[in-house]
Amino acid sequence: GNTQLAALGNYVWEDLNANGLQDDGATGINNVTVRLLKDTDNNGTPDTVVDTQLTGDDPDTAGTQQGYYKFTGLTPGVAYQVELVKPAAVGPEAYPFPAQDRGANDATASDANPATGRSQVVTLTSGQYNDTVDAGLYRNGSIHGFGFLDINGNGIQDGGDSAFPDNPGKTLVLTGPGGVQTVTTVSGKANWTSLKPGTYTIVESPVPAGYQLTTLPNLRTVVVDSGKEYV
Repeated sequence: GNTQLAALGNYVWEDLNANGLQDDGATGINNVTVRLLKDTDNNGTPDTVVDTQLTGDDPDTAGTQQGYYKFTGLTPGVAYQVELVKPAAVGPEAYPFPAQDRGANDATASDANPATGRSQVVTLTSGQYNDTVDAGLYRNGSIHGFGFLDINGNGIQDGGDSAFPDNPGKTLVLTGPGGVQTVTTVSGKANWTSLKPGTYTIVESPVPAGYQLTTLPNLRTVVVDSGKEYV
């Protein structure tokens, strides 16, 4: 009998809203380490790294698509698994994985397990190119607020307006994907970091006794995208 070798790929992208899906406008990420594991003892579980690549430009699209990888020369009927290594594991540049296998279309869903970076196990047929093993990565963002003492009460930070005094300070409440976080301003500043992409609201609660708001309504909405800082 004869068989044809197979291939496995294909794409690693920045998941701007961390929803685990390739939305329109998703951008590939180059230089991500991708490992191919193979079942060498025939127990159905891939256990040995047999190839490693860095994601790069897709040669079939003249370099217009980044984040591309492709393992070729694979044996049909053997269990394989793809493992991705985060560009950074900790710190402000860390890249978490979004949820795995969301939605009904496997071609647009992130296949990396958030805990291990590994895809589902794939067994290929003769001549097959499975190009659905994709993975999203995102970075946390941040929001930096500022409260000022509005001397003339016009709702605008004019040249003479200074930071709201630390005593009593402003109490600002952030609500979003991670729950509720309350910050009291220092030198008028409130900082929220390591925020997962998503929609956040900020309210001042309570308003300090003896003061009233001049910037209304008492609600701000911020949509945090992957890796973005909002001031």
